[in-house]
Amino acid sequence: GTFPEDFSRLRKLKSLTISYNAFGGLLPYFIQDLTNLETLILSNNNFQGPLDGITFPSSIKIIDLSNNDLSGTIPRNFLEGVPTDSLLDLDLSDNVFQGTIPSFLAKFDDMNLLLRNNFIKGIDEEICQKEKC
Repeated sequence: GTFPEDFSRLRKLKSLTISYNAFGGLLPYFIQDLTNLETLILSNNNFQGPLDGITFPSSIKIIDLSNNDLSGTIPRNFLEGVPTDSLLDLDLSDNVFQGTIPSFLAKFDDMNLLLRNNFIKGIDEEICQKEKC
């Protein structure tokens, strides 16, 4: 499935859930334009490719990308615009991510991170030293 070209009328959208559908290809570029978005649930679709170049609005609190075919490593600029004091739930489970969970994720004081059923080989030591885990 594909998305409409013009999402400008959805800028005030706070929640987008399109799980259990047949959407595919790369993650939608317009996510960054949804400046009030707090919840993004794209689980159980056919999205594929890396997370490189995906930008989330600073308002985001819940991201569920589980059960897709997303791949590659978690890039250094992932969640770059999200404030470090955000309460963040991030589910990347059941994809084909690989590599090490990068240290920059330790900048978040309160994050739930789900990564089951991927090809992750390690977790940066800085994340393991966080007081809240």
